[in-house]
Amino acid sequence: MLEAGDMDLIGGRDLILHDANNELLFIRNVAGDASSWVAEPLPIAEGQPTYPYNKPQLLDVDGDGDLDLAESRGSAVHWLKNGLNEGGVLDFSEHLIEPWTTSGNGVFSSSPCGVGASVVYAPGNPALPMRWNSYVPLLNDFSYSNDLDALPRGNNMVLADLDNDGKEDLVMNLPNGTYWFPNIIGPPTEPLVLPSLDTLCLGGPAVDLPTASPAGGLWYGTQVLGTLLFRSNITSAQLLPLVHVVYADQGCPMSDATSIRLIEAPQILNTVPAVICSNQAPIQMTSSPVDVAWYGLDGASILDPAIFAGGYVRCEFTDATGHVCSSLQGPIQRWNSLPAEIAPAGPFCEDDTVQIITAAAIPPLGSSWGGAISGSAGNTAFFDPSIGAGEHEIILYANPFGPNQCPNSDTLLITVSARPVITFTPMSAYCISSGPITLGGALPADGFWSGNGVLNGVLDPSVTGPGIHLLSYYATSPEGCGRQAVTTIELADTAIVQWNADDLVFCREDDPVTFTGTPAGGTWAAPITADGTFDPGANAFGQYPSSYSYTDPLGCTLVSELLALDLRNASRITMDTVGVLCANGGGSVELQGSASGVWSGAVQGEGTSVTFDPVALGPGVWTVTLTAAIGEDCPGTVSQDIVVEICTGIVEQTVPAPTLVPNPFQNGTRISLNAQGMAQVDVMDATGRIVHSNAVAVHGPTSIDLDLAGQATGAYTVRIRVGDSMWHMRAVKGDR
Repeated sequence: MLEAGDMDLIGGRDLILHDANNELLFIRNVAGDASSWVAEPLPIAEGQPTYPYNKPQLLDVDGDGDLDLAESRGSAVHWLKNGLNEGGVLDFSEHLIEPWTTSGNGVFSSSPCGVGASVVYAPGNPALPMRWNSYVPLLNDFSYSNDLDALPRGNNMVLADLDNDGKEDLVMNLPNGTYWFPNIIGPPTEPLVLPSLDTLCLGGPAVDLPTASPAGGLWYGTQVLGTLLFRSNITSAQLLPLVHVVYADQGCPMSDATSIRLIEAPQILNTVPAVICSNQAPIQMTSSPVDVAWYGLDGASILDPAIFAGGYVRCEFTDATGHVCSSLQGPIQRWNSLPAEIAPAGPFCEDDTVQIITAAAIPPLGSSWGGAISGSAGNTAFFDPSIGAGEHEIILYANPFGPNQCPNSDTLLITVSARPVITFTPMSAYCISSGPITLGGALPADGFWSGNGVLNGVLDPSVTGPGIHLLSYYATSPEGCGRQAVTTIELADTAIVQWNADDLVFCREDDPVTFTGTPAGGTWAAPITADGTFDPGANAFGQYPSSYSYTDPLGCTLVSELLALDLRNASRITMDTVGVLCANGGGSVELQGSASGVWSGAVQGEGTSVTFDPVALGPGVWTVTLTAAIGEDCPGTVSQDIVVEICTGIVEQTVPAPTLVPNPFQNGTRISLNAQGMAQVDVMDATGRIVHSNAVAVHGPTSIDLDLAGQATGAYTVRIRVGDSMWHMRAVKGDR
């Protein structure tokens, strides 16, 4: 036997042959160029193979990238696995596919089913049909062989892709000639579905593993033969890996992996202490697997210390074959717990007095109190609610005073509540004729209203009558602590108006007047603004009827008595004008007004006239004002600026003083002047700023129109200069 191939994957083709003792030799092509060779036994960890390799094939049987040896001859169908790519060291191990009883002559080639190689052979037993097998990656080996009943038995087999479909066809000699058989193997058309495997107890008879779908396959794993699991040969609990293989209709083996759980005994997942107390909570015993029977617990799966007498707890599992395995826990002692119980108490309010807390059950010795107590004595403790709102613990301890006694305790949670804070949304006023009024706007919202005329939260105005009435509201906290608060409600049968002026007769110069309506929150008729203000300076002269109206939440409207606002016009007052006066002689001038009034400014006095003395006042511009009222009109004012100068000896020509009519005016007025020459007209506001200036030629009696439409209302000084003569007149621009 002589085979050649790159066995060590370092380049160059190596040789495999037999030595004189018919053992396999590895002839390594050291440099890869046939210049240096090293002969050594083929490395097989388990020693020389059981079956001879007389004419093996070199091919990658397991698809791991290195070359293996495979042979199908009369003595066996087997292969030597090259472990180079798995472990990095050239090492071979033998794998048997068919023993001498079912083996025969055949040929290996690449598998049409994917990874690895396949083999087809004619068993040496002439009663057996042709067989085919393929590498199964999940097994890292071959499974059972598949019978090819439709294929005739032949010899001298060759696998080659004759029809170029990517799959190797079979060529072999038959008694009447050489034939080729196309490869018709294809992928499976149905999935492999593995059954659910029940947990098994170790030991006992062999177990027949359940059938998968499709049926007819075999199981593979430790201590598995065909469909039988020999669990008595397995010594430790484990999750045993299994692989199931079955051939599809088209010929490829289908495989899938699963596992079966083997246990020595069920596992009790609870660890019960060696000593338990009678007052402990019941223990729900759990196990793996869960479908077990419990003994020592009266057939239940709950260990209740209140009734458990002590001893052992046994957990028993019966597997699907009827084999039983069990676990035991114990011995467990059960001690009595001392009595400890607090009588119910609370809830309380923060301002309650100190409360007595009583024990309903307590041992004769060894008891004590703890938690939020202000003191204790024997079977009682004291609790002060002023500790504050919230939940507070009071604990009763029962401590052992003899053998085999368990301590005990009881905890009482006491709730202390603050009394609620009551708030009111201010109530709107209601008409006395509105009908029943549903009270609301209080928080917390689940309280109770009371008061005169109140029933079930509804106020009957016909019972109370008009006025402001007191209402009580009572609310409780969820714990029952209550508080009462009061508010008021206004019931009105009329709307009332008040104001901060002596009467309703106004002049333009008066300050704004504030009107107040009751009930509050109503509306005003013009000219009173929405905030209840009347401004005489912002309205035209005349009489204004106005009123106040209020509409309550139920739609009832109250209207006040009509208000007669009288905004009167200012009296039209005039004053004689004078020219320039001399401070150094000339005597006093009597200023004459159109009505009797009060003179102010440079002169003081009352009446229709006043004396102006230029000598006493001296040079300058002096303002004289007369304020007077005509009839029932408001007082009017007229002012004049009188110029006092130092006069020279030149005799001045007397020029008549100009007049200004109308005055006051709205937009413009007219100057009447009798003079000769150019007249310079300047208009100055209250700050002395010239707001209008004009020069006009005059020849005798002349009228000059003065247009101040674009200027603000108020007082102005009009200065007129003609030659050496100059006059100052006061002009008032108003709205009307």
